[in-house]
Amino acid sequence: MVRTITAAAITVVSLALLGVQFASMTVDSGVLPTFAPHGACSLTLSEIDSASGGLAIRSGDVVDQSALPFAERVFLAAGSVRAGEPIALPIVSGAHTTIVSVATSPQPSWTFWFIAILSKLIVYGVGALVLWRGRDLAAFFFGIASLAIAVAVHPEPSSWLPADTQVWYTIIARLSADVAAFFLYLMVERLSGQTLSRGWIGLARAAVVLGLATDSVSTVMYVRDVASGTCASPVLAEIVTIPFMLVLVATLAVLTAAYITSSGVARQRVKWIFASTLVGFSGVLIYLGAVVVGRPIHSYPIMNVTMVAIPIGYSYAILRHRVIDVGFAINRAIVFTAITTLVVIVFALLSGVIERAAVGPGAGIALQVAVALAIALSFNALQKRVETAIDRIFFRRKHRAQAELARAADEAPFVTKAEVLLDRAVDVVRSELGANGSAIFLADADGPYRRSAASGDVFAENVPVDDPAFVRLRTYLRDFDLTDVHSVLGHGGCVFPLAAHGRLMGALVCGDRRSEDPYDPDERSAVRSLAARVSSALEGLRAREFGQLVRQLAEGAIDADQARVRARSLIADM
Repeated sequence: MVRTITAAAITVVSLALLGVQFASMTVDSGVLPTFAPHGACSLTLSEIDSASGGLAIRSGDVVDQSALPFAERVFLAAGSVRAGEPIALPIVSGAHTTIVSVATSPQPSWTFWFIAILSKLIVYGVGALVLWRGRDLAAFFFGIASLAIAVAVHPEPSSWLPADTQVWYTIIARLSADVAAFFLYLMVERLSGQTLSRGWIGLARAAVVLGLATDSVSTVMYVRDVASGTCASPVLAEIVTIPFMLVLVATLAVLTAAYITSSGVARQRVKWIFASTLVGFSGVLIYLGAVVVGRPIHSYPIMNVTMVAIPIGYSYAILRHRVIDVGFAINRAIVFTAITTLVVIVFALLSGVIERAAVGPGAGIALQVAVALAIALSFNALQKRVETAIDRIFFRRKHRAQAELARAADEAPFVTKAEVLLDRAVDVVRSELGANGSAIFLADADGPYRRSAASGDVFAENVPVDDPAFVRLRTYLRDFDLTDVHSVLGHGGCVFPLAAHGRLMGALVCGDRRSEDPYDPDERSAVRSLAARVSSALEGLRAREFGQLVRQLAEGAIDADQARVRARSLIADM
């Protein structure tokens, strides 16, 4: 309950913050200034274009922070200004100060914001899915981090708000970066910390806590100093971006150490986290490094492009950790992004057509409302069509495997020989799921479980009655991972019960995959259905053999000795 309330609160707050940015994109000039401290009372700017097409501010120009008017202080602190509003910046050159007027550009086209909108929606969409559909703390941490990243990643336009509110909004948005870094570290530690010593973890935690605490304080103070025209503390001006870089480096250090010291499946999981984190942090580190050396560069769109690697790579790593179904998360994320992009494109084209056709304001609004209603009414049909197309393009192999398993389950009751039934079951499981091996074990009367069919890996010929895997199967009659028990059946993959009328007859074993990926919920459901149909078919075949024996006895077609041998054989297979 607490987790649900927390997730709901974070979702609502982050969505509201993101809504301010999207609303501001409709009125913002698109001038996104980047600056670095130049002493306590000056700022070094990156280049700023003028509406006339030339450079109004050259990269490396120094602004006298204390001489800035209020509107310009808000502009530099928030990094956002409404389209068409002029800006006057006091540029310092030696002992002279020159006021440079910058005529901001009119409102940019939707294509200018497209990368920002798309990257934020991808990060937010994947994060929300994992936050609400995940089942462990790793998913919870990652979901919160992704929602915070969507808010914090540049650009963060806020010109839709009043000037005073812009400053506070900017502080909150930039503190979101600290929230994102904190929960990303927690997820990294959760997934890879088991391979590291307590000393390593303690050192990394100290660096992260110290770095985030310092960065949070410096962010609040520095934005307020710039907005108020107050000279910053010389120490604060020198370290303004270093604490956050320390947090990123500490996270990468934990991942590097975990990757070096891990092996097997754990190494594969850490490899995905490490690679996606390295790519995702690269844009941020390049931007912060440029600020540290006093040569600020534009963060947009390089930071947006690199940051998308984190939700994609982390999602895959979490899904390999058996948090949620990879097909569900990626499918829904792609569908959400595709539909949102399509809607944005339709409205952008509509706006262009209305402008070119010189349609009156009333008619233009009516046309936009009509298109919005048409899209809303056809949304479900559009979603189904997009989802079907994406399934065919990205998940064809998975759906083929599920179809083959379902076909094998449907045909199981019509197979007339038990040997053929069992061989078909293990063959289809191994071939369609890419397993290293598959086997079926059936119970002997008062004896061990014997291997009745196998494909691929070599499995034990007999398994003791009280093997931990079979004890658990008899207790719960449900599938589980073999990594959870120490069994003769193996140390990887999963096992499914073969049961009828509440009685365990045997087990269907799926070994590890060649790709080392776990079996996702859809695949396990398909195998579970196959195991249930095979169990019923075996029970039917045995019932038929009992019926044949009774008929032969009634007709006198078999003598007592032969009947006794047949009966013992049938009882042994029960």
